[in-house]
Amino acid sequence: MKCLYKSTGLVHIVFMMNDSNKSNALNSIAKLLGTTDKNLVISAAISVLVKEAGIDLAKAYDIVLGEGAYVKAAGHIYDELNK
Repeated sequence: MKCLYKSTGLVHIVFMMNDSNKSNALNSIAKLLGTTDKNLVISAAISVLVKEAGIDLAKAYDIVLGEGAYVKAAGHIYDELNK
């Protein structure tokens, strides 16, 4: 998938992502990947940040989904596993 990122310009879109253009950036990624699957788009954006930028998973998750999203998701998973 690394080649797909470079050939589609996905790396550039993800690296330029910020809070004010996040929705447009994710829509651009969806268009480049030819999908409307939100999970695929979010996963691709997170993967680019981890693989191409060397950002740790928690920070990449927060960049794409919003500050605190990683801790919230991890807490939810922990709670569900301990029911």
